[in-house]
Amino acid sequence: MLEWHNPCEVYNMKRAFSAITLVVPLLCLWVVAGALSGVQAQNKETKPNLSKYRSPKYYPKDPFTTLPAPMPATVEPVAAQPQKTPVSIQPANTTKRAVRWQVEPSVREGERLRMERNLKQETVAGYRVQIYSGTRREAANSALLDFSERFPEAKVYMVYEPPYFKVRAGNFYQRLDAQPLYQQIVSKYIGAFIVPDRIPKR
Repeated sequence: MLEWHNPCEVYNMKRAFSAITLVVPLLCLWVVAGALSGVQAQNKETKPNLSKYRSPKYYPKDPFTTLPAPMPATVEPVAAQPQKTPVSIQPANTTKRAVRWQVEPSVREGERLRMERNLKQETVAGYRVQIYSGTRREAANSALLDFSERFPEAKVYMVYEPPYFKVRAGNFYQRLDAQPLYQQIVSKYIGAFIVPDRIPKR
């Protein structure tokens, strides 16, 4: 059997329910705000006072007031450092050892002959055409023989300047005098060029 409700009672119940729904959130906000204010107050109380460690600052009320003059800096005298006597360190083993170079007998003989030839004949500054330069004696000999066969009228020499063997041709007093021979052999010996050298005196 259905019960009958008075409309006024139903209306009052709806108003009471809506009021409760508005009051409960407000109460929650109030509780949260109180808790936050309590935490902030606690943080302010626990924050240490560091003002005594800070350097004083001057803020004059009158903008035309001059600031106090800074204190003069004090210079502390530096104590004189004792002079250190130099210490000489000697090596443990001071035995002198002679270094000996091993040179082939053929090289020694060639150097001796070249020195004797230079002493016997007088030489002057001149120019020659160099056709070979390398560390292999066999290659230098082959270049010398090949040049002698191609140009039998030109004089050719082999010079040893350690560690290189050099093959040079001609005896010219001026650089221009060596140009004709250079033009003849440059196509056959690509690395040929004119170099200053000592040549026999006329």
